[in-house]
Amino acid sequence: MSPFSVKRSWFHTFRSWLTRPASNINRQLNRRVLQIDVLEERLTPATNLQLLAQALPAQPWVRTGDGSYSLVIVNSDLARQVPAQEYAGANVLVLDSTRDVINQITLELSHHPAINNIRIISHGADGTLLMGNQQIDESVLQARSKDIAAWGQFMAPGADMLLYGCSVASTSIGRNFVDTLSILTGANIAASTNTTGAGADTLLEYATGIIETAMQGSQKAWDASNLDLALLPKQRIGSYLSINSPFGGVESFRNYGGFAALKSDGTIIAWGDTSIGGSGTPNTTGFTRIVPNYYAYAALKKDGSIVTWGDINSGVFGT
Repeated sequence: MSPFSVKRSWFHTFRSWLTRPASNINRQLNRRVLQIDVLEERLTPATNLQLLAQALPAQPWVRTGDGSYSLVIVNSDLARQVPAQEYAGANVLVLDSTRDVINQITLELSHHPAINNIRIISHGADGTLLMGNQQIDESVLQARSKDIAAWGQFMAPGADMLLYGCSVASTSIGRNFVDTLSILTGANIAASTNTTGAGADTLLEYATGIIETAMQGSQKAWDASNLDLALLPKQRIGSYLSINSPFGGVESFRNYGGFAALKSDGTIIAWGDTSIGGSGTPNTTGFTRIVPNYYAYAALKKDGSIVTWGDINSGVFGT
């Protein structure tokens, strides 16, 4: 039996009861309600999955030795540092940090149904994954539940999903996050309760079902990579982010899909998703502080006034 096997509990019984009928419903609904909007990178009601699958050209996929499909999803800033063993026999999706992560995954899965296992290699913290430039937590699972549930129709029955991020299931908050993701996708999910990677271990101690897949990289290979997958405080959405910037003398802050930087001369620049603060920054000077939420920014000036920009439904006109 796999080291990730767990006893069947009320949760697993409930999940099976919930996802079996829901999978058929989701399959029917998603055939006609998903559409890709290339400009805004959103999934909106309208068309069908055939158009969705044609939105990006399909790449040839390889099968593992037992004929199954395996997908590794990895952040672009980690891809070169991850041990090569993790990629062996797998198809790889390197996330584009300038585009919506959930949409990228949906598009990739739509090209290749009946996937047996998905391994997500990213930084993590309790109840949180940092994928691309987006922080995925319980609130995102709830807000994007229909989009994420669509992944399940592309997975084989009993498919595994491994979350490599450190300490994702370290408390009840993290375990609830994993359980919710499992319910939405119908996958058996394993996640770590402690540090993962170099100087730590390669075990995923918490699971929502019987896991038949394991991390492929050896402990020796992960130690040699000098990569651990902890989410640092400065990487969290809404926190200070130190970056290499051509602008010089900046403090930069991230939100759900954008970045804003306060320059040493008191001006502000922004980039990323234009609908949530990646553009439309104030063209005046004298700013001393930037505060982001998920979809907008507020900036404080020396005279005590506040300027906001981003999504109009996220507090932009509330100052």
